[in-house]
Amino acid sequence: MIEQLEQAGHEQLAFEVAEAALPDAGGWPLDKIGDWLLKRYNQQDNLAGAMNIYLARFRSHPTFALYQLIANQAGQLGRWQQLESELDTLVEKRGSRSLQVELALAGGDLPRAMGLVERFEAAIGATLAQRVAAQAGKSAEHYWWAVAYYERLAEKRIAGKRRHLYEEARTHLNIIQQIYRHHDTQSEWEDFIARLRQRHRGKRLFLEVIEGL
Repeated sequence: MIEQLEQAGHEQLAFEVAEAALPDAGGWPLDKIGDWLLKRYNQQDNLAGAMNIYLARFRSHPTFALYQLIANQAGQLGRWQQLESELDTLVEKRGSRSLQVELALAGGDLPRAMGLVERFEAAIGATLAQRVAAQAGKSAEHYWWAVAYYERLAEKRIAGKRRHLYEEARTHLNIIQQIYRHHDTQSEWEDFIARLRQRHRGKRLFLEVIEGL
């Protein structure tokens, strides 16, 4: 209907119909109407109008990319202080664990991101969890957390008792070694790998795979 009105030369009416329909739209209609309006808002440099589209989409399906868009535009409009708590509350209510981690990392709240990984690692996924571990590994205050995280991954692979799993475990152990080197704590690494070798002294193939560490 909106496109038909526009094609018939009733651009203002099409615009009014689209804006009126947006609050009640959901799913595919929201995408189609939103895209139509966004194009026109951008042509008009209408930041407030575009932000309302992003808000509608965020409330329907919150993502980090949308959060950043809203934060940027709301900041330009002087509305971010008003909207930030609303969006954060929405994310909490939705239980969007991955998004909570993204926001914690973006906000520099590494302890919160670490806590979320500890509680909801399966929901967050390995890729994002390892991003948190990478950040923790660089931190003089929190590198121990990254060591424990990668040690846990290594132990899971070791338990599989297969060469390819031992090789994956070695990859995780290499990361731990790099973390200790980064913080100039070679003695801690030597103690760590000695304990690991002792713990798995009966696994000859594993000890062969990690030789040289």
